This record gives sequence, C-alpha cells and structure tokens, in this order.
Amino acid sequence: MVATKIQMRKIPFLYSCLLIVLSIAIAQNCNAQTGILSRIISVSVTNERLDKTLEKVATAGHFQFSYNTGIIKIDSTVSVTVTDKPVKEVLDNLLGKKITYVENGNYLILKKSNPAPETIVTKPHKTSYIISGYVVNKATGEKVNEASVYDKISLSSSLSGPNGFFTLKLKTNNKSAIGVSKDDFLDTVIIVKPADDQQVTISISPTPKRIQPIAVLPDTNHHAKDTVIKVSADEIVVDTTKQIEHAGIFNWLLSVKQKIVAQNLHFTEHRPFQLSLVPGVSTNLKLGSHIVNDVSINIFGGFTGGTDVLEMGAFFNIDRGDVKYVQMAGFVNGVGGNVRGFQGAGFVNFTLDSVNGVQGAGFVNFAGKGVNGSQLAGFVNYTKNIKGFQGAGFVNVALDTAKGVQGAGFVNFAKDKVDGAQLSGFVNYTHNISGLQATGFVNVASGTMSGAQLAGFVNYATKAHGLQIGVINIADSSTAIPIGVFSYVVHGFHKLEISTNEVTGANISFKSGITQLYNILMAGITTGPGKPFYSLGYGLGHEFVFSQKFGLDMELTNQFLFKYYNWQGYNGLYSFNLNFVYQPFKKVGVVFGPSLNVYFRDDTYLTTPNNAITSVIPVVNVPSLNFIDDTHFKEWIGFHVGLRVF
Repeated sequence: MVATKIQMRKIPFLYSCLLIVLSIAIAQNCNAQTGILSRIISVSVTNERLDKTLEKVATAGHFQFSYNTGIIKIDSTVSVTVTDKPVKEVLDNLLGKKITYVENGNYLILKKSNPAPETIVTKPHKTSYIISGYVVNKATGEKVNEASVYDKISLSSSLSGPNGFFTLKLKTNNKSAIGVSKDDFLDTVIIVKPADDQQVTISISPTPKRIQPIAVLPDTNHHAKDTVIKVSADEIVVDTTKQIEHAGIFNWLLSVKQKIVAQNLHFTEHRPFQLSLVPGVSTNLKLGSHIVNDVSINIFGGFTGGTDVLEMGAFFNIDRGDVKYVQMAGFVNGVGGNVRGFQGAGFVNFTLDSVNGVQGAGFVNFAGKGVNGSQLAGFVNYTKNIKGFQGAGFVNVALDTAKGVQGAGFVNFAKDKVDGAQLSGFVNYTHNISGLQATGFVNVASGTMSGAQLAGFVNYATKAHGLQIGVINIADSSTAIPIGVFSYVVHGFHKLEISTNEVTGANISFKSGITQLYNILMAGITTGPGKPFYSLGYGLGHEFVFSQKFGLDMELTNQFLFKYYNWQGYNGLYSFNLNFVYQPFKKVGVVFGPSLNVYFRDDTYLTTPNNAITSVIPVVNVPSLNFIDDTHFKEWIGFHVGLRVF
C-alpha cells in the first residue's frame, strides 16, 4: 500500500514563461541499465514545496528533471510517503495526468499533456486583463479607502475598499494610463503594458502645502515590468467648489459612491455622445461626472461633467460643469457651472453659477450667481443678479441687483438695487430703485427711489425723487410729488393748524407732505341758534416760500357738513383758500387770507325740514356771489384766520 497525502494551495502563475533546463553531470553506475520511470524509490516529505519534493525524487532515483516552471505549480505544498515504488507511480500521484514524461539519457523531461485530436479546443484571443492591488498612503503607510482608480481611455474605474484593495479590468489593445485620485491627495498615474493579470501596490502622497512641478514616486510594483509611477503637474488640477452633487434634491438622486467619485477626480474629458439609463448606467460608465458631451440623452436621468450642444432627460439632468446650448428635463435640471442658452424643466431649474439665456420652469428657477436674459417660472425665480426679465407667478428674488423688469403675481424682491421696473400684485421691495415700482398693495424702497412708485395702498421710500401715487405715501426725505389720501415726509412739510372761518367757528387741521404738494385732513364745529353742526374735510395745498418768515399757501378743500344726530341729505362746501403765512418764531406761525366758497345742498333725502342747515350758512355776513343760478348752490367770499404749529 502507498499512503499518499497531497495538500496543494493555489498561488498565481508566473507571468513570463521561462524554460529552465537543469543540466547536472552526475554519473551514476547503479541502475544504469534501468529506465528512469521504472526505478524503485522511497521518499517521505511533509508540507514541502512541490519543486523541493521533485528534487528529492530525482535524488532518490539517481536522475535529473527538466521542465518549464509554467506548466506546474511549483509553489504548491505537498506531503508524500512511499516505500519501494516506481518513479512513475510517485510522479502520477504528485503531478496528475496532465503531465507526460519523456526519458532522454539520465534526464526525465516533464511536458504538458496534449489532448486527443478530437478534443483540441482553440484558446480564444484574450481581450482583457485584470489589474488589482492596494492603494497606500505614502506618508503613513496606511491603506487608503475610497480612492478612485480609473483608465481614461476605456472609462473603466474602481473604488478602493476599506483595506485599500481595488480591482480594475482593462483591455489589451494598447498601453493604459491608470489614474489614482483621492480628495486631499496628489493624483498619481501608472503606465502599464497589456499583460496577464497582475497585482500592484500604488503609493499616493497627501497634498502638500506647495505643489512641486513634477514629483517622481518609486516603483512599488515588483511583478509587472515597464511600469512607471509618477505625478505630473498637468494632472494636478484643483477641484472647484461646483458641487452640484451635494445640492438639494441632487444629493438624494445620486449614490454615495457616485458623489465620492465626483469629488475624487480632478480631470475633464470630452466625448461627442453619451446615453444614460440612470447615473452610472451609461456609455460613460462610472466616470460620467467628469466627461463633457456634445449630446447627452438620459432615458431616466444622467450625471455628466457638462454638455456642449444638447441634453435631454425624461426625468432629470445633472451636469457638474457648464451647459450649452439646450438642456431640457421632464422634472429637474441641475448644473454646477454656467448655462448658456435655454434651460427648460417641468418643475425645477437649478444652476449654481450663472445663466446667460433663458431659464423656464413650471415651478422654480434658481441661478446662484446671476441671470443675463430671462427667468420664467410658474412659482419662484431666485438669483443673485438679474439683467433682463424675471417673471414668476408668485415670487421673484434677486439677492443683489435687478436690471430690467421683475414681474410677479405676488412679491418682487431685489436686495440691493433695481434699474428698471418692479411690477407685482402685492409687494415690491428693494433698497434703491431707478425706474418704476407698481403694485396692488405696498411698494418699499428702503434706500432711494428715483422715478415713480404706484401702489394700491402704501408707498415707502427713505429718499424719494420723482412721483409717489398711493393711498398712503411715506418718506424720510422727498423731492417726489406724493399723490394720495395721506402723505408723510419725516423731513418734509407737516403742520398742525387751529383756525376759524365764516362757516365753522373752530377748526383743526393737519397738513402733511412737501411744500410742492401737501394733504389736508380737517374737522370743524359751529354752535349757536339753529346749530350745532360739524364738518369733516380733505384738501390739497401748495406753499410758496418767500423767506424764513413769509410764505403763501394755495389750498383746495372739500368739507361735508352735518348735524351729529342727522346725516340726512348732502351738504358740501368747496373752498379755495389763499393764506398768507407769517412765522415770527421757529415753530409757530400765523395764517390769514380770503377764500372763495361754493356750497351745494341736496335735500332729496331730508325727511325733517327743520334739520336743514342751509339757512345758517354762512354763519356770519360776508359778500355773496351769484355765479350759479340754482337754489341748491350758494357762493361767497369768506376768510380764514389761524395759528400754525410746526
């Protein structure tokens, strides 16, 4: 019995075939006439390499082996114990039936068995090979996780794992420049020739404070020849802050590995066309985030380095760099650089840099640095600077300036300046405006307004120049003409006046605005026989200033006269006042002058005749006029005397 135990551990084949012929001239007299394979030998080895075991077999049989080291696994570990057995039986147990033996004198030649003619299979031409190995931090010796290993030509790529290990499949048609990139490390390039599968160790250096033009790293690949590892200044390109992959919804649309690859790589390639199903499932493979395409078609969505002519996506397009001339998506477009041309999306257009052209979205447009052209959105437009037209169904936002027109259904906001127009349904806001602000409710210019403000309710400007038209107009200082029910200028015209005239013995009025045009809010009362009755009125005035002490006011007023317990009928008093102003003190002045008055009464709805106040107007005797031949009218010349407090 022969007890043979063989344990073999697989190890990689050597890449080059080297025929080693062992010639040993040892003449042996014993068994000289006996064939090598039939010689009787005894051998005992335990857990020893196969090549060492064959040497012991040759010594025991007094012969020499000759063989190609590529046809047997010489690094295999074997154990064998035989006593008085033929050499052939021992070799069959060690090598199996894939090896044949040829005797030549005292040499035993080992050859690989050839299959029978009918079973010969032609080995297919090898079109690819595998590069595997480890990425190591040159400074610390630690394995580097999540480093990108890639081939720019074939676009094959891989990420190193937690232990720094990677596997990369390459084509055999030409040399490959294998790049290794990692955030905060210098880019490293390995030049390799096509060969059998091979393993390498690549050292990469942390980014130094000062980058040298060219740094040469030592070759740590001990198995693949013609390998050069180097860092070239041409390969070291500092990544920009264009990180669209981390912005908003795009952070959710992309996988963690896709974002790591985008951050690791520092190059840009150009290709005429790419087709994507989803990011990563693309003709650009996993390196799409750094490849600029002329035409990009994304069946569901895509992640590319940029577009030079046209990009279309059924759901989303994500470009890390610039886009021109057309980008269209059913849902969202995301661009980390600039857009030049047209960007259209059913829901959102999002550009981190600027847009030179048109952004059109069903819901939101976003341009981080500016728009030179138009933003058109169903809900919100947002940018830093806009030059052109910004139109939204709800809100327009310009964080800096707007040159052109902002038109929104609800709110326009330009933080710094508007040079053009703001048109909204509810509120317009800016710091400075040169042009027009028109809204249904409130206009605000927190700085200077030069032009016109038109509001359904309130206009406000710190410094107003031009025209304000609204129910209420407010300014800190103003040379603008305020037209409305009430205007107030902090450093303008505002007076409180107590006066008397021929109709109402006691009156109080507040006059506010600017000297060119001010509003008058007034109230009065008259007591006596057939009285009391009251008045409420409103007017407009203009003051001519002759000096610090003298001036002249021209005022038009309209007052409604009524008894406190009876508002029946209509009693209207229309007056033109010419008031001379004398101001003996800084805060106190006296006003006096004539007035032209027209009184109109309508007693159609008067149910109690004695409630009429017609007979007592005017209260004192003044010159009457008969301009209008109608019993409903009275005309006279009156007077106005009052004390004014500034």
